[in-house]
Amino acid sequence: MEPVLTFAKPTDDKDIYRVMHEVKNSMTDKELYFADDLAYIQETLTQKGFALKACDEKNRIVGFLLVHFPGDEPDHLGRYLNLSPAELLKTAYMDSVAILSDFRGMGLQRKLLSAAEAAEQLSPYRYLMATVSPKNPYSLQNFLRLGYRIVCKTIKPNGWERYVLCKNLNIIQKGPCKKYDERPFVHEQ
Repeated sequence: MEPVLTFAKPTDDKDIYRVMHEVKNSMTDKELYFADDLAYIQETLTQKGFALKACDEKNRIVGFLLVHFPGDEPDHLGRYLNLSPAELLKTAYMDSVAILSDFRGMGLQRKLLSAAEAAEQLSPYRYLMATVSPKNPYSLQNFLRLGYRIVCKTIKPNGWERYVLCKNLNIIQKGPCKKYDERPFVHEQ
């Protein structure tokens, strides 16, 4: 049975944390996925964003997507685009997505991202940003197929290499970006 997607509630925080860390612990290359702490998940669910969850037939969370509203945080991903202070406030992060291994290959990451993009909570936002490990081609391709573009490759403060991705909701995308081709990301001012 296909998992059902719904909005997560603040009471789902520990289950999201469990899935996040189960996925992280199952990886042989720990740099593929950054696992947040419980306080960050709680803050996202209650104050600075929302989450979607994928639940199995027993209503257990088997995957999720955290969407974070960063405001004007000092390490804001929009700074890679030289966004103005006003534009930074119109940016949301497709922050963390994880799917338990038994439920991979069902397109859940793309379905969660698409559902989040359609959510009313994102209506004030113009830019959707994310980071993906260059060593994670499956996740990268999911984002690219949804119209995200690679802004740059960077080293995060923890020393891990990441692509910074962005989708401008005010620009009609000309199809998926198939590969990293070093074209600059274009945004309107």
